[in-house]
Amino acid sequence: MVESTSSRSRIVWIRCDGCGEPGRIDLAHPSMQTACRRCGRLLWTTAVARIAQDFHCPPQSTIATLQPQSMQGVIQELAAAAAQANRWTPEQQSALSSAMIQREALGSTGLGRGVAVPHASLDWIDRRVTVLAYAPLPIEFHALDGRPVHTLFMVASPKRDRADHVRYMERVTRLLRSIVEQD
Repeated sequence: MVESTSSRSRIVWIRCDGCGEPGRIDLAHPSMQTACRRCGRLLWTTAVARIAQDFHCPPQSTIATLQPQSMQGVIQELAAAAAQANRWTPEQQSALSSAMIQREALGSTGLGRGVAVPHASLDWIDRRVTVLAYAPLPIEFHALDGRPVHTLFMVASPKRDRADHVRYMERVTRLLRSIVEQD
């Protein structure tokens, strides 16, 4: 349930996946304070994942707290999560990391307002793979608005279906912009 309390906040009530305790999250201002009062688990990725279902793009995996402090480190951790969830080889994990880093070299996938959507299409991927993550420390992603990134939604798709990849990226972008639209 989303409840709006002012023009600068968008409050979501969410149940912790760990202990079931209800908690409030201000979607306009995610922070380390969005932790479950009972067990301490961060609730931001849970809230975004639940909202993503409404946009028909739920993430397959979530990372509540990314540890790296660089764009390259974050991309590598996202690729590792995708590889683990899909039982990919270390070579496939490395290939995904490299493809996303090469994509970033073409132009930032940082949408602004603390959000980035690193993505790549590869020949050997047979179905779309997604990972949602939250970085408690700001990550420089060369976003359009110059702000560091905290929320990341990684997308890896089969290269053979470029049109589907583009449509999915449009849905993810709409989802993330709807969440952080208020500043």
